Amino acid sequence: METSIKKVKITPQMYASKGKRFANFIIDYIGQLIIGGAIGIAMAIISEITGDYEYVAWIDTMGTLGEYALGIVILIVYYMVFETITGRTLGKYITNTKVLTEDGQKPEADKILYRTLSRMIPFEAFSFLGDEGRGWHDSIAKTVVVDVKKYNEIVELQNSLSEIGNA
Repeated sequence: METSIKKVKITPQMYASKGKRFANFIIDYIGQLIIGGAIGIAMAIISEITGDYEYVAWIDTMGTLGEYALGIVILIVYYMVFETITGRTLGKYITNTKVLTEDGQKPEADKILYRTLSRMIPFEAFSFLGDEGRGWHDSIAKTVVVDVKKYNEIVELQNSLSEIGNA
């Protein structure tokens, strides 16, 4: 069970490590490749079933620009769906991390959209290697990626301290 209070002071101690951030990147990239492959397989199956090979021909002739465009669409859908609904992608589930706003809330769809579109900035994938481990897509969207275990421990401590004042 994840613990939360209304407003949480997010501290660098809660941030996901650079290693986990890199693992998220790799796992999510592989997830996107799998989705792209599944789209290709689905189009081939549809072509076989219908006898209309237009779908396969479209993939064959899309060229580099078309491949980049399809990759961008997959990237946008992947991050928007996963992070808007759960605050976590496949990579974040595996590494036990999640996206939060700077005040510890689940990000709204607009913040996820800023995060997602920011990922298309050239060399953005390396921006989280800085001192704090926050990427440009984090700072632009005013979000953070936290280690769920560390986050829950600190929130529990904050809740316990606030209960002492109410006793």
